[in-house]
Amino acid sequence: MPRHMTESVVSTVTAKHDFTGGLKSDVVSESTSAAGVSVDQVLCKDGAVTASGGVTGDLTGDVTGAVTGAVTGNVTGNVTGNLTGAVTSLTGAVVVAVDGTPVIGAVDKRLGNLFTLKISGQPFPGFMQRPKFEYSTTTAIKISAGTYYHCGGTQERLLYWDSELTYTFGSLAASDWSYLYLDDSAIDTADTNLIAIGQMTDLTTEPVWSQTKHGWYNGDDLCIGAVLTNGSSEILEFFHDGGDFVLYGDEIADITAQDVDAAWVDAEAALTIPIYSTKARIRLALNYVDTGGAAAWRTNGQTGTTGHTFGFCVTGQYDYHTVDVITDSAQLIELKFANGADTIFGYTGGWFFPHGM
Repeated sequence: MPRHMTESVVSTVTAKHDFTGGLKSDVVSESTSAAGVSVDQVLCKDGAVTASGGVTGDLTGDVTGAVTGAVTGNVTGNVTGNLTGAVTSLTGAVVVAVDGTPVIGAVDKRLGNLFTLKISGQPFPGFMQRPKFEYSTTTAIKISAGTYYHCGGTQERLLYWDSELTYTFGSLAASDWSYLYLDDSAIDTADTNLIAIGQMTDLTTEPVWSQTKHGWYNGDDLCIGAVLTNGSSEILEFFHDGGDFVLYGDEIADITAQDVDAAWVDAEAALTIPIYSTKARIRLALNYVDTGGAAAWRTNGQTGTTGHTFGFCVTGQYDYHTVDVITDSAQLIELKFANGADTIFGYTGGWFFPHGM
């Protein structure tokens, strides 16, 4: 049997044939014998690799066609080359590298589709699967399983945890926000994608938005949430379902009987929401004094003069309306009465995570 063939060969194999120097052919068809054909390499001149019974050896070269054996069977060996075709069944390890450094060590159930793995070797800043944050005690919260792409000072990693964590805050101050971070230095020390409580930290230091890292960071630490305290430095009760809205257990009075006339005026106080949020759910109450009429709100500093009408104040009524508002970066809105001379109360019920956090 020759070592190299440039034409198609189809034969009935009655015993196992070894090609230690490699087999080069346009087509390698399935053997009719259980003995099979054993080769060191299969180099296909054109087309895809077809192995309907599954590929059970290691794939160490680049696979640029669809691996139909992997679709109908399994890849039980290691794939260290590039996969640009369709693969739906992988039981071996998949190593994805950025500039030669592995960033994912196995098929990742959190990512769903292979394109998310960035097979091409490109980073994926800003990716996250937000956990559910749950109030636990006056000093601690519970955090369900989650995933974040972290742009650290020395390297980038896809970080995750697969169990509910209980995190106890160490930087709680009176009537202040404490921000929860993924600790870059602790992550580097642990040197693993699967992290735990030891790779988190909290600070009253506010994060800032990073365009290049696609997230809210304090230095190289990624911010993933925040808690608010009362005057006794205790975490205030809140509710969260894993989505983008966080509800306070008790609404917070931010505007108290502010006298509002027939011209736009800043709310007397900023809304009680974390530094990274500019969207809140508030309840506005209209109190008739001597004029009445329609009331409106708008984002502080906007150029539009109409704003958003939310209620109508009449004699003898105390009118309530719950609205979602967008503030400026200082968490301020503006208020106005159509006719003026009445008062407005404002209560913040909760806030929204910004997109991608």
